[in-house]
Amino acid sequence: TDDRGGSVIGLTDREISVVCDGAAQPVASLQSAIKGGESMAAVLLFDRSGSMKTAVDRTKEAAAGFIQRLSIDDQIAVVSFDHTINVDLPLTVDKAAGAFAVRAIMPGENTALYDAIREGLAQLRSASTKRLALIILSDGVDTRSRTTRAEAEAEARSQGVALFSIGLGDKVDAAALQELAAATGGRFLAAARPEDLLALYQTIGDQLHNQYHLIFRPAFGRDEA
Repeated sequence: TDDRGGSVIGLTDREISVVCDGAAQPVASLQSAIKGGESMAAVLLFDRSGSMKTAVDRTKEAAAGFIQRLSIDDQIAVVSFDHTINVDLPLTVDKAAGAFAVRAIMPGENTALYDAIREGLAQLRSASTKRLALIILSDGVDTRSRTTRAEAEAEARSQGVALFSIGLGDKVDAAALQELAAATGGRFLAAARPEDLLALYQTIGDQLHNQYHLIFRPAFGRDEA
C-alpha cells in the first residue's frame, strides 16, 4: 500500500527490496497473484450482537456488495455471531448464495468474537487456495468467548490467514481489532457510520486482489535458525 493506504498496482522486482538482519537479499521474482490466475478464499465474520442491531441492515448491504465484487473462482463463507456462532454459508464459489446468506442474518444478543474467529478459521481449512483472509465486522467488544485473543491470533498465524477488521461505531474496542489485524498481516479500518462500510469493504477487496508473490533466496544460506 502507499502512504495513504491505497493499493499499489504494477510493482516489479526493481521496486521491492528485502532485508534480513540488515543485509539486502536478492529478489528472484515478484508476480501479481491475480494476474497469475490464483483465486482466494475469504470468510466474512459478521457481528450480529445487540450492540450492532441499529446498523444491521446497512452492514448487510455493504457485505453483500463486497461479495459481488469477488472474482468468479474466489471462495466465500459467511459466519455470524452473538453469544452463539452460526455458519450461515460454508465455503463456496456461489456469490449469489453468499449475498443471500448475509442478508438473512438476524440480530442477536452478547458477543463471542474470538470463538467466532476460530470457527471462521475452521471454514478456511477446506479452501482450495493458499490466499486466505478473514474479514471481521464488529465493535470488537468480546463478552462471551472461551477462546482468548492470543489463541485466536496464534491459530490464524499458523494457518497463514490474514485477519482484516472493521470497527463500526463510536464504542469500538479499537485496540483489540487493531491487534488482531497487526498480528496476522491484515489491516484495521474504522467506520464511524454504517454509510462508511461500503467504501471500507472495497478498500479491503482491492488490497486482497492486489497481493503479490515474492520469492527470494537468502544470501546467507539456510541453517536450523
